[in-house]
Amino acid sequence: MTETANDLPILDEVHLKRQTMDDPDLEVEILSLFINEAERLLRQIEEHRQRGTAEMPQPVTDLPESATGAAAGRLADPLLESIADLRSNDSSRIRRALASRELSNELMPHALALLRNEEFVQDVLQAMRPAATRSAGMLVDTLLDPLQAARVRRRIPIVLGYSDSEIAVTGLLAAVRDRDQDVRYRAAQALGRIRRRSDRTRIDANRLQEALLAELDALGKTRTGSAQAAERDLELVFLLLGIGDNPDTVDLCWRALHGDDRVLKGTAIEYLENLVPGDVWRLLMPHLDLVSTSRAADKAASEDAARALHSAAEKLKKVKVTTKQTDEDSD
Repeated sequence: MTETANDLPILDEVHLKRQTMDDPDLEVEILSLFINEAERLLRQIEEHRQRGTAEMPQPVTDLPESATGAAAGRLADPLLESIADLRSNDSSRIRRALASRELSNELMPHALALLRNEEFVQDVLQAMRPAATRSAGMLVDTLLDPLQAARVRRRIPIVLGYSDSEIAVTGLLAAVRDRDQDVRYRAAQALGRIRRRSDRTRIDANRLQEALLAELDALGKTRTGSAQAAERDLELVFLLLGIGDNPDTVDLCWRALHGDDRVLKGTAIEYLENLVPGDVWRLLMPHLDLVSTSRAADKAASEDAARALHSAAEKLKKVKVTTKQTDEDSD
């Protein structure tokens, strides 16, 4: 049966929600204006009936300007417009909103939701970087929330790696103990980036040690698993070692151990032996398929090894790495 004009609802709820962007306060304001106008019309009709006149009031197609001014002003608010753009399904509107203004705390939740969408990941990450410190609390809350989508959680450390906030460091330290291996890996990468930017950043050594021992313990339990999985687990151990020392130097060790140059490999082994505590080295050594040399646990030996590794940096860049390098800015 075809609907006539009289069958149609006076106020379309779907249209109202779309126009107010689901803002409950704005919905109340618009509804109040609508009800006031409807009551005015009803009073006018009743007056005409009482006078016995056939003259009917003219239908109101638009609310009075004085009544709609406040609501229209709110709809034209730049913040609400940006929220509407981010929540739209329009690619051009979403990218315009991400590029046109800095992400405030009000916009951040809507941008975080877009991390689920592969199409906008790079745009969102780029837009979030300037807000990494200011919005560190919100980012950390989302990172550590197990109810959040995994793809969102493992992308947040990429942003936190650009933060100078203690909240970011604390959150990332918690994330390196997460159940999700990808979250742990990305969190360790982010802490390494922070350490590279400032070696004065305070990172709780005890919590870092706990995470390192947990990874070594897990590595021992997965030795019978796939070689690829074990390799990634071992790389995470090296990332954690770098956070506690020098990320670049430990990365050189990792590359050297995958190369064919015996001299560089030996230098890397020497450096690692002098870097980590004896109990950690004993847990790590079996996974490197190494035979421990006599331990020279003095600082001078470690510094000499570090200098040797740095002097070989250019050569190490040419070493063929057997594991595929992870692009930390993509999924």
